[in-house]
Amino acid sequence: MVSRATSRFWKSVAIGWTLTGVSAFGEMAWAQTPSPAPSISAVRPGDAAGAGKANAAPTGGAASADVEAVRKLVQEGRKALAAGDKTKAAEIFKAAQSVIDSVADKGLFHKNKAARHKSRLSAKIKALASA
Repeated sequence: MVSRATSRFWKSVAIGWTLTGVSAFGEMAWAQTPSPAPSISAVRPGDAAGAGKANAAPTGGAASADVEAVRKLVQEGRKALAAGDKTKAAEIFKAAQSVIDSVADKGLFHKNKAARHKSRLSAKIKALASA
């Protein structure tokens, strides 16, 4: 039994052969010629290299400041946990919680990512308290 995808593929090949007139003697048909270079460039004129990409990091403004604040608070919290300072880590977590929520509300972080950051920090603080 042949899969649906395989049968669709061979059907499209057969249709291509009938439309282009491919012979069994190895002649190259019109549909088999190499495609020309694309006429539209990948980067729009006026854009910096890579600035138009969807996955590009924020380049400036309030958005990048908020994201940097979250990163800084998370780093400080991890450093406090590594040093074993529970009170400082709890204070940083309290400050980071509101900043993380505001960043998620603005849509800069997905809400699940924000929840993951808060959950991991709180779990580490609780583990430090019990140890």
